Amino acid sequence: MTDTESRDSLMYDRMIIGLRMLAATAAWISATSFSEGKQDKAKAGELKSRRNGVVEEFRQNYWKLDPYIRARAPMDHVGDLQPDGRVVMHPDTNGEA
Repeated sequence: MTDTESRDSLMYDRMIIGLRMLAATAAWISATSFSEGKQDKAKAGELKSRRNGVVEEFRQNYWKLDPYIRARAPMDHVGDLQPDGRVVMHPDTNGEA
């Protein structure tokens, strides 16, 4: 694709989400460490949930960026790989090519 403005915008968003993911992961790890002799399970659970939300944003961003960075494969052409990353298996083939 030649739309570099959209690609660059998505790449910038990905970088920001990545930084947020690193910060959320660090906070979650800090809350689960026993360095202070105690662990706050409620806070750790909240931070893990927040981190999981950022990870989902990261996943969704990849599939928005996908058309700009990945060549189409046979899975794309036959419809097995959906635009949001879901893989659709066709049960009528029984594993045969």
